[in-house]
Amino acid sequence: MHLHLDLVSGIAGDMTVAALLDCGVPFDWLEAHLRALPVHGYTLTTRRIDCGHAITGLKFDVQLVDDEHEHAHEHEHEHGHEHGHEHAHEHRHEHTHEHEHEHEHEHEHEHEHEHEHEHEHEHEHEHTAETAWRHIRAMLKASALPERARLHAIAIFEAIARAEGRVHGVPADDVHFHEVGAIDSIVDIVAVGLCLDYLQIDSVSASPVPLGQGRTRSQHGHIPVPAPATLLMLEGAVVRGTDLPFELVTPTGAGILAALVERWGPMPELKLARVGHGAGTRRLPDRPNLVRAILGHARQPTDLAISEDLVIEANIDDMSGELCAHLAAVLFETGALDVWWTPITMKKGRPALQLSALCPADRRDTLVKVILTESSSIGVRIFPVLRHKCPRTIVSIALPGGTVNVKVASMDGRVVNVAPEFDSTLALARHMDLPLKVVLQQAMASAALKYPVGTAFNGNGT
Repeated sequence: MHLHLDLVSGIAGDMTVAALLDCGVPFDWLEAHLRALPVHGYTLTTRRIDCGHAITGLKFDVQLVDDEHEHAHEHEHEHGHEHGHEHAHEHRHEHTHEHEHEHEHEHEHEHEHEHEHEHEHEHEHEHTAETAWRHIRAMLKASALPERARLHAIAIFEAIARAEGRVHGVPADDVHFHEVGAIDSIVDIVAVGLCLDYLQIDSVSASPVPLGQGRTRSQHGHIPVPAPATLLMLEGAVVRGTDLPFELVTPTGAGILAALVERWGPMPELKLARVGHGAGTRRLPDRPNLVRAILGHARQPTDLAISEDLVIEANIDDMSGELCAHLAAVLFETGALDVWWTPITMKKGRPALQLSALCPADRRDTLVKVILTESSSIGVRIFPVLRHKCPRTIVSIALPGGTVNVKVASMDGRVVNVAPEFDSTLALARHMDLPLKVVLQQAMASAALKYPVGTAFNGNGT
């Protein structure tokens, strides 16, 4: 099963849990498995709320129970900054670094956090639990959690600890969470792992990540939004800025993305199975406040290679055929995978050509410069494409007078297409002083006889 996270308004741990619960994970099942952890002092609740723009979603709450003060707190995330999902939360982390002479330096930082709920937690809790990341990791490894759920939880926590360690200059293993923060961190993160295991998620993709802007308060002054650790965890992700003055991605949400997402961009082709809405409560001005979990089965055969490439286009009505041919040649030389021309009609009824160049994403800037330098166009269009490619093998076929190379394409271990390579066939035709079409016919007949379409193929030409 594939999971695509549609990050409509960002992401947080509780919103992810809620979206996965909304996809069919039984709440009682999740609650029972969380009891296997040696973590206490909380209760779980869910409710449906209005996310804005006439859309409802599921809300997942971790309510922290304080026996000493006999009250409960709705407490969403282990790190806090002003966030576009209405949750004000002051929260401490302790970072301990051992120096050469066994000197311990404790560093506490406190952030005010708006995400899901209106809540302020200002009184002190006695720090009695071992909450360094190395201790939490040991607890998870010793737990009775399903193996895949445990691995997911460890990966998410590791991403957060590494980012926090980089920000504060301490080893990841020495990053400490305050007792209260450790409880809701563990619950949110382990709940995500359990839900992924229940839904049998094998792969995860995500849409580009929307980010807020501005600043928020911390114990040591104002810090930028996104928070430093959050932004570090998003290295390698596809992100886009918004003009919303809220933090749209919490550290837990960023940790989930960093640990789980394999591919960024549009939702891949799926046979759609289920959709879940994970809700936040703040009303955002331009979008509903939710994460959508989209579950489905990949429809492509398992051995097809998939690449995320780009198509660059330009409409041209004032270039000669010679310049068009030259431009195509230069584009191929500089990294285009394919180049083609399409007859079109432009404004004022002018006959023209549409240039299309297919290329890997890392060749985009180079090819754009070639088009704007070598053509008469003063602008281009670019859009992403998802390519599904059959495995292909070049094999040699013996013909009278020599050999030619033939491309054999397969799918799921069976031949789907055979085609002589043009340059190889042309060289043999010239060597034998025969018409090219004759040698092409001989090569195709011999290849089709040796590698019939539909027969088994092991990929090495034997």
